[in-house]
Amino acid sequence: MHQNRAPMFIIVLVESALECIPASSIERKKTKKMRQKRKKPLEKTLLDVSIHNHLMQNLVDKNKRGRPDIVHHSLLLALGSRLNKEGYLQIYVHTRNNEIIAFNPEVRVPRNYNRFKGLMEQLFDVGTIPPESDQPLIELKPQPLPDFISSLNPDIVVLFTEKGARLPQKDLQKHFLGKKKIVFLVGGFPHGEISQEIFELSKLHVSLYDDPLDTLVIVSYIIQISEQTIKLDE
Repeated sequence: MHQNRAPMFIIVLVESALECIPASSIERKKTKKMRQKRKKPLEKTLLDVSIHNHLMQNLVDKNKRGRPDIVHHSLLLALGSRLNKEGYLQIYVHTRNNEIIAFNPEVRVPRNYNRFKGLMEQLFDVGTIPPESDQPLIELKPQPLPDFISSLNPDIVVLFTEKGARLPQKDLQKHFLGKKKIVFLVGGFPHGEISQEIFELSKLHVSLYDDPLDTLVIVSYIIQISEQTIKLDE
């Protein structure tokens, strides 16, 4: 670990499409058969558009919801990176319900998608993985994002959005000079815009492309530019 000699880079997936099926979507007529087939209550089941599209028609911001795979892929990429293995990275997930999920850098997230969903369902149910652990590998706590960002006490917060400024990589890296804690905010949802409240958490809005990019593309860019900033190859 080399945190004393280089910045700590923190990725926060914001408004992530990770939640259990909302109570408002559970209707007896539509879900009676589903309940009979399942041992797990629907309200403790992770919302997944590929399975629960029929339950999402009346949800607010339905196009931003029901995509646990976005979080899954981003976690696998970030936690498996050299940046993380060398001790320079932390990753958190913020949900649309104002929960913060913290991941121990040494946690091994299941590569199998169904196993990952089962793990997240357990997390939403009990709050920590392993359950009741004094040193959990994954922990979920209710907390508004502004309060959480403030608690990190960052030197700079960078928000990635297609509405931001197009900065060459070298120009963006200049903002990191002399900084010890750099926070990146990335939308953890498939479609739509980041809320105004989150938009205002950062003074530096960066665009990588004129159109929206997949979360995984942005996370990959963050890891690349962070590794280059600390000259990890040297």
